[in-house]
Amino acid sequence: MESNAWLFQILSALVYATVGVRLLRMALRGRELPEGLLGSYFVLTGISYAAYQLPVILVVDTWYTPLAFAGRVIYDAGMLPFLLFLRLVFHRGDRWAGWLAAASGLLLAAGLLGGAAGGDYEGVSLDSTWFWLEWTGYTLPFAWLAWAAFSEHRQALRRVRIGLTRPLLANRYLLWAIFGAVQVAASVALIPMYADYARHGVYSAWSDALLGGLENLSLGMLWLVFFTPALYRRWIEGDPSARAEAH
Repeated sequence: MESNAWLFQILSALVYATVGVRLLRMALRGRELPEGLLGSYFVLTGISYAAYQLPVILVVDTWYTPLAFAGRVIYDAGMLPFLLFLRLVFHRGDRWAGWLAAASGLLLAAGLLGGAAGGDYEGVSLDSTWFWLEWTGYTLPFAWLAWAAFSEHRQALRRVRIGLTRPLLANRYLLWAIFGAVQVAASVALIPMYADYARHGVYSAWSDALLGGLENLSLGMLWLVFFTPALYRRWIEGDPSARAEAH
C-alpha cells in the first residue's frame, strides 16, 4: 500500500486482535462456543493484517509475496470459525445454513489453492477465476452477517416496544449489521484497487483512502459493540441527560 495506509491496517490488526483475545477469554471463562469461534476469527484476522504490513514496515520487498500469501492463508482460515459462528448463532439447526457455510468454506479453499497453483500468491489477479471464487468465499459471509443481524435487529425492536428486550441489545444487532455491510463494501472496493494495481504496479492513493475509511468505520462499529462508551449506552437506553449532552 502507498503513503501511510499501512497505519490503518496496523490499527485494524491491533483492534481485531484485542477484540479477539477478549472474546477468547470470555469463552474460556464461560465455556461458550460462539465467543470462542468469533474470537478465533478476530485474532486470526489481526495476525493476517499484521503479516501483510510487516514487509512495508520493515521495508523488505522480498518478504512481501511470501508474507502476503501467509496473511491470505491466515485470513481464509479465520473465516472458517466465523462461518460456524454465523450458523450457530443466527441459524442453529437450519440445514440450508450448514450448506451455505460449507459452500463458502469450499470457495475459499478452492480459490486459495487454485490461485497459488497458478502463481497468484498475493490473490490480486482479477483475470483469474480462482480470485473470484475466493472473493465470493470471503464476501458472502459478511453479506450473510448483515442480513441476519438486521433481521434480528428488527425483531428485537418489536420486543423492545413491549419491554422484553433492552434497547442496547437491539442496537448491537444493528451495529453488527452495519459491520457486515461495511465489510462487503470493503470487498467491493478491492476490485478497482486491484485493477489499478494491475495497470500501474502500485495501489492508488484514492483506493488506499477508500479502504482505510471503510476499515475505520468497521473499527468504529466494533468499538461501540465491545467497548461501549457510557454516554452512548445511556443515549441508546433513552437517558434524557445523555441526549442533551450529545447535542
